[in-house]
Amino acid sequence: MENELAEETAEEPTGARRITPRRAKRQAPGTGSRLLSTMAVMVAAADEGKDYLAFFMPFVADRLKGWPQGQRVQPHELSAALCEEWGFPTVPSAVSLLLLQRAQKEQLVHNVDRAFYPNPEKLLARADLAEKKHEMLAELNALAAAVVQYAREIHELDWSEQRANRALERLSEDFGSELATAKREGQLSAGPSKEEDEALAVVYSFARRAVERDPVNFNRLVAMVQGTMIANALYFEDVRKLPSRLAELRIYLDTTPLIRALGLAPTEVVLAAREMLELMSSFRIPLFVFTHTIDEMSAILENIAAALKRGTRAYTEQGRIAGRAREAIDAAVAAGMSSGEMHSLVANLEQRLGELGVRRCETPPHEEAGHIDETRLGEVLGEVVGYGSKGPLDKDLDSLAAVERLRAGARPRELARTRALFVTANSGVARASREYFQSIKRDAPIPHCMTDIALTAQLWVRSSARKPELPRRMLIADCYSALAPSPALWQRWVSHIVKLRQGEKISEEQLQALIYHENTKALLFEVAHGREENVDERAVSEVLARLEADVRAPAETAAAAEREAAEREKQELSSQLAELGAWRRGQEAAQRAQAKAASERQARRRRLVRLGGGLIGAALIAGVFAALVAQEAIHGRFWWASASTAALFAGAGAVSWGLRKGWKAPLAVLVSAGALSTFWVNVFGVAGQSASGGGSGKSGQSSAVDGGGSRRGR
Repeated sequence: MENELAEETAEEPTGARRITPRRAKRQAPGTGSRLLSTMAVMVAAADEGKDYLAFFMPFVADRLKGWPQGQRVQPHELSAALCEEWGFPTVPSAVSLLLLQRAQKEQLVHNVDRAFYPNPEKLLARADLAEKKHEMLAELNALAAAVVQYAREIHELDWSEQRANRALERLSEDFGSELATAKREGQLSAGPSKEEDEALAVVYSFARRAVERDPVNFNRLVAMVQGTMIANALYFEDVRKLPSRLAELRIYLDTTPLIRALGLAPTEVVLAAREMLELMSSFRIPLFVFTHTIDEMSAILENIAAALKRGTRAYTEQGRIAGRAREAIDAAVAAGMSSGEMHSLVANLEQRLGELGVRRCETPPHEEAGHIDETRLGEVLGEVVGYGSKGPLDKDLDSLAAVERLRAGARPRELARTRALFVTANSGVARASREYFQSIKRDAPIPHCMTDIALTAQLWVRSSARKPELPRRMLIADCYSALAPSPALWQRWVSHIVKLRQGEKISEEQLQALIYHENTKALLFEVAHGREENVDERAVSEVLARLEADVRAPAETAAAAEREAAEREKQELSSQLAELGAWRRGQEAAQRAQAKAASERQARRRRLVRLGGGLIGAALIAGVFAALVAQEAIHGRFWWASASTAALFAGAGAVSWGLRKGWKAPLAVLVSAGALSTFWVNVFGVAGQSASGGGSGKSGQSSAVDGGGSRRGR
């Protein structure tokens, strides 16, 4: 549950604005960690090339906005405000003083008589972090929910989101040892419990799976790691400035970081190890390796060479190579290295280390003065780390004792003034070292031993050329380390695989995958949960099924993608064909319309030509008839009627031909004309006779004679 300070602005009588704090409403209980969300907010500025103090200024401005008007800002009060609101376990007052001095440079505070007071005008111009904070809380709540689901489905653990958040915080502690120490101050036990270690392994297993299957949640984890590395800078004794050259610092490297840097590890792990060495070289830190460490490396590589000489079918011998060396032989097999190549690497080991910038050195001689109880140190190492054999324990004991002698009783507070520092990939060794030297009152702010991840985090934050991809690679490398099976568990695993192969229950190819595939160890942890008693034939079958599913997954994904692409291409082609068909049908319809229009135009022209011909014929006939009439070539009613009927029928026939009306049309015209002429004669002809009755007798007589003659002729 969180309390948030909201802001109210008011106008002073002078017109200036002031900021007064008020307590906001309590939010509903959330499962997201305030500290984790704070670290995630820091990531927004992590890649901008700023110095690490600048990452904390947004949080300082956020707290100063709510500072009571006119009240002095004391460093310890600012520390308390940052812890209350943003979840920092502690903030040293010296760091808060540095932050206030930085705020003064940015005009966020005024310095009056060596006292700091907020500058409301500048503070109001700063962006509010509330929205970003809630966004990051939502992201981390989603991450915690995904961890809960993974723990339930894969490991059958009934976790709450609070439990998942505690496990996520444990993971982040590997990248911020000082931050982890600050969180554990005042607790009865400085070290994590077995239950916490098991929960941490579950989160690492989740992260290892997320690398390939859940990039969204893996990016959330990377943001959390980056923020942790930045937040860890609060607890550096030399927080003000780290010199660009750390010539006084001497680093003595353990076996695993060097074997990884030689290329005998998964790709991301190799890159992380080499970038760590490059980062150390950028600070001009002298790098060394003890003679007994080189001897241990040579022994490991010789064992791998012997196993490679016998071939990958020497299952029993392969089972003896476990722990950190397992990572190396798997990488050698994956790279196709031969036994001869491995022997060559051993023969030129010092030269190859020299190319990495690492020089061989002897351990200093023992002296009576200041001598530590190495027997007790060995006991603490055995209790915390749990070695499978005495050789690695003796080597780590010699390294820690040598560092103590090299320090000559000094208790360095700054990296720049640390004479000797042992760097290992085994967090148990670093924890055991811290516990032992605390117990004899010889501990120091810069411990005798640090993990490669913790030291790289310190240098990365302070580097002027931070590589943003380094935290991601460090997280992946840490996942590989955390999920490495114990020697006893691995030997039990190989023995069950060999038994199944001898019974011909699995094939040779399946056996090779179960031993050498880089995902085998992560899947083995998911099935056996890190417990030796859970390794049996059922576990082998389950791991094999999951491994084959993982191996098939890329091909299936690629095939599915190809099917989807083919289906999309088919749909696109069908769509194009449909469009082409529609276009073709449209073109054909347009062509038919054009042809029809052309045909109709041609038909109209023909009709007009034919009609014109008919009209011309009718006109000619009418002209001939008119000419005959004009020449009085037609005599008598019979001929007159015959000629007029013939002319009318011919003219009507010509017009009918022009109109394509057939033979009935002129006949109808003729009948109509006959009826009309009969009507005309009957009406107008009688009237004409009446009008001409009073004429000469001769004319009447002549007409009578003609009529008589005509009648006689008929």
